[in-house]
Amino acid sequence: MKPTNFFIVSTCLLFSSCAGEVAPGPEVSDCNTSAYEVPNATFYESLLKEYWIETGSPGVVAMISQPGNTWAGAVGQADLENGTAMQTCHQFQIGSISKMFTAATVLLLQEEGKIDIDEKVSTYLPQLKGNIEHVDRMTVRQLLNHTAGVPDYYYMQAYTFDMMNDPSSIKRSANEALRKYNYGKKADFFPGEGWNYSNSGYVMLGWIIAEVTKKPFEAVVKEKVIDPVGLTDTYMVDFRNPRRAKNYVDLSGKGVLIESSKYDDGVIGTPEGGVVSTVQDLTAFARGLFAGGLLTAESLSEMMFVPCGPDAIDEGVCGYTLGLSYWKNTAYGDAFGHSGGEVGMESLLLFFVEHDAVGVFFRNRNGPSRKQFLFDMLLKE
Repeated sequence: MKPTNFFIVSTCLLFSSCAGEVAPGPEVSDCNTSAYEVPNATFYESLLKEYWIETGSPGVVAMISQPGNTWAGAVGQADLENGTAMQTCHQFQIGSISKMFTAATVLLLQEEGKIDIDEKVSTYLPQLKGNIEHVDRMTVRQLLNHTAGVPDYYYMQAYTFDMMNDPSSIKRSANEALRKYNYGKKADFFPGEGWNYSNSGYVMLGWIIAEVTKKPFEAVVKEKVIDPVGLTDTYMVDFRNPRRAKNYVDLSGKGVLIESSKYDDGVIGTPEGGVVSTVQDLTAFARGLFAGGLLTAESLSEMMFVPCGPDAIDEGVCGYTLGLSYWKNTAYGDAFGHSGGEVGMESLLLFFVEHDAVGVFFRNRNGPSRKQFLFDMLLKE
């Protein structure tokens, strides 16, 4: 998701209608609290605590994985009301890191011959003709890299209205969501002639996945990505899991935090931001993805290709590939991954190509923050 629209949030949380029913979910494994004993553990813990204090977050959890060095740590609380300490095994909403799962699923279906990412979107979703502008000119690839021109529902007035009156109403199927927010809207630009981050584009990708497989989107992601990589603490259903960290937001700007998970839960299960996971599982996902065990070498190369040059249509193109953000020349070298954010959470997953290293963190409060602590951890000799 994009940075949070706090007008939407502050309004909706004033109404009791922010609450919603949830379905029963899968069983979760026991919490493993074993420590990661590494030489630099004390240093890592000090950086994590500094970040926790600096951001005023209820809790923070992080993990770094380098050849010969793996560490995870947690500080603060996962649940303020019940005084539950944050642990490295706590599950959390990962926000738009979910787009990596969606993109990988699309590429896996291309390997099976069920999708061609250079085919027009209308080939797979003919029902969108006449409803989504230029749908017969945009490609699946352009949905993946945000160059299709599909307006993002997140800042539309209709979405704002739903958030103010009944946030639970955003839990719709892909076709219902597009009909509600995108049908009849003017495109941001002609496909391929601009760049604009679009959650709606990923809603369309989820619908394509469901159409070509004749299965629910979340079931396909589980079958193609979650299970093959062996992610035992990752799921896409909304249920009250005691192992899941609660999210919080400061509406007044005075440091008074209000629990916001009931709002954030509306995106669970969606293609644009619907995965719940742990730092361990996200590290395993990154390893499975970038080591080539999940995708073929050709698919992975296509996913990571940066279409940036002197004739780039927009600077956004230089920083986004197929479901991956691209960080160039960080303190620890070039990286691929994704950030995530909902009303009351922020997350980040980075894979550093040159060093074969992974960094992941989550905090249960949103807002701009200095993520340099991850680089400082990885740079420690």
